[in-house]
Amino acid sequence: MSVEEFDISTERRGNYLFLQTFGQVTENSIINLGKFISQICKQENIKKVLIDVRGMQGALSVSELYYAVSQYTLHVGKEIKVAYINPPPEWIPEDDQFSRDVAFNRGGTLELFKTETEALTWLGVD
Repeated sequence: MSVEEFDISTERRGNYLFLQTFGQVTENSIINLGKFISQICKQENIKKVLIDVRGMQGALSVSELYYAVSQYTLHVGKEIKVAYINPPPEWIPEDDQFSRDVAFNRGGTLELFKTETEALTWLGVD
């Protein structure tokens, strides 16, 4: 499956979805990823998503990140919990925290983890 600049592989694993993303990070690709997550979660009737982002390339400026995450959160909504793992090296920790803060302030549930085990615990999957 493809969304804007991303190729996405999708796998249902019990009560959550596992996605892997590959491609260039842009404002539109992040926004379209939010649209995709919303759509696939509705189709699968699921509210928990784990995304391996090691295949993403590039990073956004703070203003681009603010806009992209704000729009992403509008599409994903408040009901879907999203955990990210394996951030690329160009994603600095301050930007990761900023993204989580923007999502949280807009009612979204988004977290970044170093390991899949930590992410799955946070998601509360069986």
